[in-house]
Amino acid sequence: MDIDKERVREILSRAQSRENVARIAREKGALTIVDAVTSLAAHPVEIAGWGVDCCYSCTQKGVGAPSGLAPIVFSPRALERRVPCRSFYFDLNLLEDYWLRRIGPAHFSHINFRGTMRFGVEKFAAALIQRVPGQATRSGS
Repeated sequence: MDIDKERVREILSRAQSRENVARIAREKGALTIVDAVTSLAAHPVEIAGWGVDCCYSCTQKGVGAPSGLAPIVFSPRALERRVPCRSFYFDLNLLEDYWLRRIGPAHFSHINFRGTMRFGVEKFAAALIQRVPGQATRSGS
């Protein structure tokens, strides 16, 4: 089968932008999700600029940090539509207690989390922030 490379380029150049897809989804009442597993830290991922409601990644690919973690972010619109957790594995309330509110018995985590992994990811994040000028940082990070 012959592939017309110019035709493929033309079709891809007319593809919908992320911003347009997110805008249309908002107009229809739908949420958008971006799989940034290979692109985070390797390509621009403008979650707020694109109007994305959820974006997830991993730490071992483009980020280049220790494997085993899955950074995820939700828009306020997505958080407003959350439902009670159906699985102990991804209980957003427990994760928020651990990472954001820092509450619970002895700063309890319902997951087995290796300290060396957290140390490696925090060091990598600090180095990444230093390499990317103009990026806002969270106080105390």
